[in-house]
Amino acid sequence: MGLLGGNLGELGLEVGASVLGLASPLTTRQILAVNLVTDVLPALAVALQQPEHHDLGALSREGASALDKPLRNDILRRGIATAAPALAAYIFSLRSGGLPEARTVAFASIVATQLAQTLDAGRAEGGLSRSVLGAVAGSAGMLVAALAARPLRGFFGLAVPGPLGWILVGAGALVAVLLGRVRSSFGFVPCPCSGLCFSDCRVRLVKRERRARPVKKPEGRTCTEYGWFSRLERGNEASSFFTPYRLDLAV
Repeated sequence: MGLLGGNLGELGLEVGASVLGLASPLTTRQILAVNLVTDVLPALAVALQQPEHHDLGALSREGASALDKPLRNDILRRGIATAAPALAAYIFSLRSGGLPEARTVAFASIVATQLAQTLDAGRAEGGLSRSVLGAVAGSAGMLVAALAARPLRGFFGLAVPGPLGWILVGAGALVAVLLGRVRSSFGFVPCPCSGLCFSDCRVRLVKRERRARPVKKPEGRTCTEYGWFSRLERGNEASSFFTPYRLDLAV
């Protein structure tokens, strides 16, 4: 989801600037560099990531619906959260400075927004694995190297951002995280079909928090199940449900 949403955001940055009649925010080399920084290491992190679910029965209950509309919505949300702050930073920098510096701000922003969302997503899901932390640190290091090393700056057509440029990059990363949280905190979520199935099968999420509960396994072992407790409402009707994301077996 993260890789697809990030790529959609990069496309949105280019299309948005074109629609507004502005020069391309990124050159061909810069686009390739963005993909290198934001795709290669995160893809390796995903490959090395341990599965969140140990209870395969819980996974089977989710069915193919978990890969349908909710996944598309998450990809679209991340794409918007990636493109909008980077495009705004590019426009502001373009009007206050030259095109090389504006492209540098766009380059740094489109990378920073994706890395910030990756860290925030890991925090929201109960923790950051070493592979994800390593991927984010490595990608951030590559970004810094591209901006700090003169040969790399020349090769990619980048400039040294000024104080305003760094402020725009940092603000864009923060806005991307906030935009990513808006839908999960105050938006709509798919109906869990726990007795509240309406014609459009969508209800209002009014509460969401992490909880842990003990679970007794058939073989007699006790484990702790971590998940999201959510409360849904529509009109005068309400429903609550628990969505597990990790199961820790007792030693």
